[in-house]
Amino acid sequence: MTGRPLSTALLCGLLVLSSSNVHAVPGSGCVGDDFLLHRDTLEAVKVTVSDSALAGTAGVQWWTKLTELNDIDGDGLVDPILVYRFYASDNGKMLRDPYGGRLKMIAFHRDAKAAIRAITGDLDLQRSTTASASYFKLPPVLQTHLVRKMKRMYDEQQFGFDNSHAFKPQK
Repeated sequence: MTGRPLSTALLCGLLVLSSSNVHAVPGSGCVGDDFLLHRDTLEAVKVTVSDSALAGTAGVQWWTKLTELNDIDGDGLVDPILVYRFYASDNGKMLRDPYGGRLKMIAFHRDAKAAIRAITGDLDLQRSTTASASYFKLPPVLQTHLVRKMKRMYDEQQFGFDNSHAFKPQK
């Protein structure tokens, strides 16, 4: 796949996700769940979001404030970074705790897509951060940028990463 079709697919996916009014299941009991994308929306899009929301998940938030469209490595091409979070649910109540749920960061570089997946929990042993094999092929400046982004998210109490920042390759 060349950079142009990937870019087109990425833009189409972003348009669908950002314009979607399909949110959490009506009557889910999650207070303030109107910003969440429902599992069916994720399944229908299949462009950038290939994860499925697990049963019992309140929904997914596309973190537009953490999305980047910058030329990070200085090659003259935009290196998009997308971030979304899966919120856990406790008996219909959405848990906004930064130490509950899952997160995925996707970085696009030329014709490649790299993913970082994180699961968090209150205890260190409950947390894990993994990266796709393509992450390790990214230019070092882009890898460093992503690690700094995660550190900022942790420091600003947006998500409880496992602090190791030494990613385990995904199996």
